Amino acid sequence: MAEKMDTNRDRKEIKKSSNAPPIIIVSLLIVIAVIVVIALTNSNGSMTGKVVSDSSSGQQDTQTSQNCRDVQVPYEKQVTDSKTVQYTEQECETKQLSYRSSDEGDQMKREVVCIEDHKECKESHENFWGNIVCDREETICDEYRETASFEITNLDNERGSWSFEWRASCRANQPLCNINNFEKLAEYGLLIDPTETKSSSYSITYDTKGQKFLYVYFTYIPTKQICRDITKYKEVPETKTIIEYKTEQKCD
Repeated sequence: MAEKMDTNRDRKEIKKSSNAPPIIIVSLLIVIAVIVVIALTNSNGSMTGKVVSDSSSGQQDTQTSQNCRDVQVPYEKQVTDSKTVQYTEQECETKQLSYRSSDEGDQMKREVVCIEDHKECKESHENFWGNIVCDREETICDEYRETASFEITNLDNERGSWSFEWRASCRANQPLCNINNFEKLAEYGLLIDPTETKSSSYSITYDTKGQKFLYVYFTYIPTKQICRDITKYKEVPETKTIIEYKTEQKCD
């Protein structure tokens, strides 16, 4: 009996001993499975990066295979600049007509005549009967007439009209005349053709103590316009089209 019980106990121990190895194997398989999953996860991440890298490499291979290069492409461009231009402008000036006049100084012709006079004894003696006998007498002029004249010659190639006044002023040391005053006597105008000569004259009368002289005062001398073309330069804006180049990539 005792021997039988020992046999049963040995069987149980052997059975327990035979159940232990499968549990250990299962545990090892679980651990290995976890390690594999972790390894596969890391492997997927590395594989994704590698795919991107391979894609870029594929594009480079594609570009290399397309034979791309930089080329200069022309295009039009509007630009504004300035340029110097020549132009003609007319300039005019006013000048007096060229002429010659004999009204100045001694060139003017003058004629002075006595139109009224009287006799005056300068030397005398008393004769035997007591009468005064004049030995030398002089003619004294009481009133004069002066006539003055002058000429104008047109030396220009254009016709012109000269306007002037005849005036009279007092001579020096005249008690009945103020030398600082003048008298306007008349006003005339002469229309004269080129190379033509015209004259004018005037007469006045005055007494001995108020002697005067005649002269001419020009109020207008004809003029003409002399014009000529002058070449000048100025800067003006200019818009033009130019050709420029830009770099573009061309692939075959």
